[in-house]
Amino acid sequence: MKGVGSFFSNELVRRSEAWSDLRKVLVPALPPEYLAHVTYAVTDEKTISIFTDSAAWTAKIRFYDSEILKCMAQNGRKLRYVQVKTAPGTMPGAD
Repeated sequence: MKGVGSFFSNELVRRSEAWSDLRKVLVPALPPEYLAHVTYAVTDEKTISIFTDSAAWTAKIRFYDSEILKCMAQNGRKLRYVQVKTAPGTMPGAD
């Protein structure tokens, strides 16, 4: 039987790889200075949820909804919605 630590370790690796894959898809959709403020993203069947480090960047990235959906579709993910949310304090060095 695997321990709880092993489960969390494997889950963290899986999520890290999924985030890395999504980040690569978002690169052509967003200007580099915008992408620098995206802290995490996750998808489900219909939606990509993007988390930023401040409300200002959340508002700016919302203008790229159609470009984000287009890039996701070009990578085989037919999503319908983009959610952009603020997750302050998630950037390294944020205090």
